[in-house]
Amino acid sequence: KIEKIYNKFCAKQISSNHQFQLSPDEIIKAGYFECKIRGIGTLLLNKNSLKDKWTISKSTDPKLNANLKLPPILMPSSGRPLSALLNLRDAMEGSYGYVQIVMIRHEEMESYLNICHSHNSIDVLVMDKG
Repeated sequence: KIEKIYNKFCAKQISSNHQFQLSPDEIIKAGYFECKIRGIGTLLLNKNSLKDKWTISKSTDPKLNANLKLPPILMPSSGRPLSALLNLRDAMEGSYGYVQIVMIRHEEMESYLNICHSHNSIDVLVMDKG
C-alpha cells in the first residue's frame, strides 16, 4: 500500500460537489469571461474573482491587476482532471492574491471545466486545436 503524506502547504485535488456534468458552453456562460488570444487559444477568466485580479477593457487584452504582488502561476495539465493537484489555496497559505491559470488542451475542455469551475481562484487557458 502506498501512503500519501501531505503537509499543510501542499497542492490538493479539487473536490467537486457537482453530481452532474454540465456542457462547456453552460459552464463558460455561467462562470467565465472569455478572452480570445489569436494563435494560442481562449483564456477563461473566472467571474468570481475577475474584479480582484484582472482589468478588462473592450479595446485591449485583459491585464493583471497592478495590486497583485505575485506573478501568475501557469499550470499545464493533461489527462488527469480528477486527480490533478490544482487546488493551491493551502500552498498559498490561504491567500486569494494570486492568479492561477490552468492550461489545457481543447479536447479535454469538458472534463477540466467540470472540475475547475467549482474553484473560484482558477482561470483556464484552453489551447487551440492542433
